This record gives sequence, C-alpha cells and structure tokens, in this order.
Amino acid sequence: MDVEDDGQPGGPRDPAVAAALDRLRARDADAAEAAAAAWGWVAPDGDAARVHQRFVQDFVWYRLPVKWWTDRDEHLEIAAGLAGLFDELGMGRYAELCRSATTRTVIGAWHRDEKAGLLAYRKAVDSSGIDAPDTEVLVWGEVMTPEESDARDHVAITLERAIADGLLVPGGRGWRAQHRELTVAALSEQVPGHPGRQDWLGLVTTARMMRWIEQRRSPRRRELIGRWEAELLHPIHPPDEVARVVAPLRWLLAQAANGGVALTSQHNLSRLVVQAMSVAFGWWDTRRGTAPMREDDVLEVAVVHELAREQRWVRRQGRTLQATRTGAVVAADDVVAWRALAAAIAAPGGFEGFARECALLVLLDAEQVGRRELLVGLAELAAEAGWHDRMSGRGPTPEELGASVFPLLTVLETFGLHVERDVPREGRFDRLTDAGRATALEALRVRATGPQHRLLD
Repeated sequence: MDVEDDGQPGGPRDPAVAAALDRLRARDADAAEAAAAAWGWVAPDGDAARVHQRFVQDFVWYRLPVKWWTDRDEHLEIAAGLAGLFDELGMGRYAELCRSATTRTVIGAWHRDEKAGLLAYRKAVDSSGIDAPDTEVLVWGEVMTPEESDARDHVAITLERAIADGLLVPGGRGWRAQHRELTVAALSEQVPGHPGRQDWLGLVTTARMMRWIEQRRSPRRRELIGRWEAELLHPIHPPDEVARVVAPLRWLLAQAANGGVALTSQHNLSRLVVQAMSVAFGWWDTRRGTAPMREDDVLEVAVVHELAREQRWVRRQGRTLQATRTGAVVAADDVVAWRALAAAIAAPGGFEGFARECALLVLLDAEQVGRRELLVGLAELAAEAGWHDRMSGRGPTPEELGASVFPLLTVLETFGLHVERDVPREGRFDRLTDAGRATALEALRVRATGPQHRLLD
C-alpha cells in the first residue's frame, strides 16, 4: 500500500500512540502503515489526548478523499487502518466513525464527482452535531482568523462532549435550538490563559476588527478608522431618535406581517399603500398634486420597499407582499430594526462596500463635507488602497465613486440619517444627523466584526 508519511520522523512522539501502532502492526502491517500515515492529519501535534471528532471527520470525509490521490478502495482501507489504531487506543467512538456507513457514503460520493462529494460531506458534517452553527451572537466566516478557527474548535469540542454525555442528540426533537444554545454558552467562556480574561466571542470580535483595520494598505483609511477604533470595539448604542428612524421600515414590515401588502400587476406597492406611507411620514409635497399615484412618484417609498426586498425581509406571493420570518422579527422592535438597517447599509462587498465604508468614515470625520470634496477624497482613498481598472491601470474617478455613494446617501436621507444642502456658488454639502452618526458607526462595526467569506471582502 502506497501511503503518505505523517511527517513525524522516527514515528509518533506520543508513546501511547507508538505502542498502539506496534500492537496493530503485529496483526496487520498494512493497517498500521495506513494509520501511521494518517495520524499526523488527525493529531497535528501527535498527542492522542488532543484528538477531537472534528479533526477525525474532517480527515476521513474531506482531506482523505480530496487530498490523497488514490482509488476508493484504498481510501476505505486507510480509514479502516485509522479505525484499528483508535481501537488500540481505546477511542471507540472515533473508530466507529472511521468505519461508519456515513464515511463509506461520503468517500464513495467524492469518487463519483466533486459536487456529489461536497454535498455528502456537508450533509455528514451537519448531521454530526459537532459543527458550530451560526447564532444570533456570531456568524462564522469562510475566511477565518486564527482566533476564529480556535474558537470554532473550542465550540466543536464542547458540542462533542455534550453528545458523548447524552446532553445533545443530533436529529432529536428540538436539537437545533439546543445546538445553538450550547454554542452561545461555549463562546461566552473565558479563553484559557488569555491575559485580558477575554471570552471566545470577544476574542473573535477583536481579531476580526484588527483584520478589518489592516485589510487595505491605505494610511488615510487607517487614520480615519483610528479615530473611532475604540468605540467600534464595543456595541454601539442606538440613537435617541431610533423610533423615528426605523418607523417607515417597521410600518411596511408590520403591514406585510399582518395580512400582507397589496401590489400592482408590476409588483410595485399599490396606490393606497403609497399614499398611506406618504401621509404617515410626510413624504408628499401637495404642490406636486393632491396625492401620489404610484410607487415611482415617491422616492422614499421606493427606497424602503427595495431595501426590504433586497434584505429578504419580505417576499412576494402573487400580488401580495408578505413578511418573512426575519422581517416579522425586524418589524417587532425598534432596536432590532435599527441594527438590521445598519447591517443592510454595511452589506455590500467588493468595491461598492469599500466606497460606502470610506464615505461613512469621511462623513463622520467632519461636521459637513462638500459633495465634490467627498467624491474626490474617496477616489484618492480608493487609489491609495489599490483599486484600479484592470485594462488601463488607472484608479477610480470621482464619478465612479458617485455611482456607489449616491444610493447610500439616498437610503440615509430616507431614514433621516443624512441631510444635504445647496449653497449658491459653493455647491452641495452633505452632513450626517446625530442619528446618522450613530448608525454610521453601527454599520462600520458590522463591517469590522462581521464574517468574511472571501479574501479582501
């Protein structure tokens, strides 16, 4: 059998593992050879006491079939050899996992095609119960800092212990809710040996913040962030005017949750809904006519509707707009709605997200900013951070920044977070309201501490 070495010259460093391999070798030399090669993948430091289920299932369900180039039968033989070593070590649960029907199914799926293998792998991991789920306090990223990876390992160990003790039964009634509760509890535990007595959630948040700060090599961006860095490390308090800020959003979502909102044949809000919102929030100037006739007549109404659809707080059922489960939650509470609004403002990735982020930083930095000054400054920031046209190599123009920033300003103004004023012979100026400043900080904190799903997200 041709297998890879475990990277531990002279054999495993753990005497118990070395002795177990000797016993296995005495009855099955091929199995011992396979187990020795696999051991370094499930026990990176070689210590049997540091092996956990997450490492084992990650190896037999993913790394073995994907990274060890051989046929299906040999993959199964390697898994069986590793099972034999676990038997010798008295680690029966891991031996069963290596021999399980699930392992055979996943390895077989990888040998059919990559898509089938990935699907089977994800299904097996989800059913195992030891993979840390997303919760209300933390959504895991696909691109993790070392601290986030350590926190996920800590949660996996906690969940594995709960399963072994019979406190969590994957697939049992109500297990998903308990799964999340155990995860939140594990994240609130203190990190062993941490000098600041930080919990795991705080460790992840701080690490994400530091990554975000240093993500783009822009001294000017770093300087702007530095003025708010201390505040961004802690939850931002909602503004005093939070009820007024989110009133239009909660109004539409409440209507959608309570029987639904009538739509036109073009899937716009009906005339009666547009008129009701315009009256409720003072969005119609009677000099334009007695009342708006359609959604396009009132920019603010269109903005709220579009935002709700983009964030999937509503869904269309025929000619009725219905609130989703998340939308109903947002509709029920001012602070929840405000944080959801800030998260929506922060949501875009890529260049648009960078432009929005820097626009908020610049607006926070001054009482008011000239529109042209804002766009020119953002173009300079973007060029400094490395954004450029692939064909010409030039940096973004102020006009290109405007295409990303103007929709942001429109959303901010709709919710009373931003005001603009025209000064004769001086131009247009932009300013955040007090509520806008708090919301801008919350949006920046979401960007800084949220999950990252790709490099330079």
